[in-house]
Order: sequence, then structure tokens, then C-alpha cells
Amino acid sequence: MNIVASIPVKDHLKTFALILENCEEDEVLDLKNGGVICYVLRMMLEGKMKMPDRKDYRLSPEYGASLQFKINSSMLDRGEISISSQNIIVFNQFLHKLLNELLLDRILVAREKYLSKEIDVIHDFLTDFEIEEQLESDTLKKSNYRLRKAKKIPGFTERCVLL
Repeated sequence: MNIVASIPVKDHLKTFALILENCEEDEVLDLKNGGVICYVLRMMLEGKMKMPDRKDYRLSPEYGASLQFKINSSMLDRGEISISSQNIIVFNQFLHKLLNELLLDRILVAREKYLSKEIDVIHDFLTDFEIEEQLESDTLKKSNYRLRKAKKIPGFTERCVLL
């Protein structure tokens, strides 16, 4: 027996997660047989991940979409499944960071191998994950810049010479 549940997520993160899991729009994720998104969600719901100890988690109205997933009876038999506001926010943060990490990797490879411009890679990324209407390229570019800065990766300019 399977039970269908859902977790609130931002619209663009839902689209990103479904494409990353190779699922159709509004398809129900299978936590037992899915990829990395399903694995992290399952571990979080089963309490196998240590969550940051903060009490000020508040849900934002930005979490307008619902990512549906199947919970099978064996998961329910093992213990309590919990979807708290903390879980929702941490899961959305995970999806956001995963999106930015994948984009950064794609930019670094494209610049090194194909001498592509960062903005072109961002536009291709938005198109590939079908989130070009939900997320602006400038927003993603700023987010990617902050990630590069945190990782101490030098900035990209048109005058950069790749060695």
C-alpha cells in the first residue's frame, strides 16, 4: 500500500526536482526507487538527517507548489514520518543549493572546455530545466556569483584568459 503525500516547495524548485528525477510534470516521486532528491527527502522524513537546531523557521508564501511523493507501508511501519516547517525550509534550501552547485559546475566546464560565456550557460541551464519563465537569469547569475565568492573561485570577465 502506498500513501501519496506532498511537501511545499517553490515553483522553480519543483520543476527542477522533477526534471532531475526524470519525472513528468505533476508525477509522484517514488522515494524508494528515486534518485538523489528522493534519497534526501526520504532520509529527512525518516529523521535520519540531523537538522539545524533553530526554532525560527517560518514558511514563506513563495512555497506555492507541492512536490508529491509516495510513502510505502514499510516506511510507515518503521516509525514516524514527519513533515515540519523546519523540514520544508531545509528541503527547499537543499534544492536551491543543488541547483546552484549544478549550475556552477556547468559554467566552469563550459568556460574551460568550450569557451562559453557565463550568461549563455545560464540561459541554457534555465531552458534545460524548463524554469526560464519562473526564474530570471539575473537572479541566478547573482546567486551563482555569491556561491563562487564563498568557494573563492575567481570571477569571470570577458578579459579573463584561460590557461
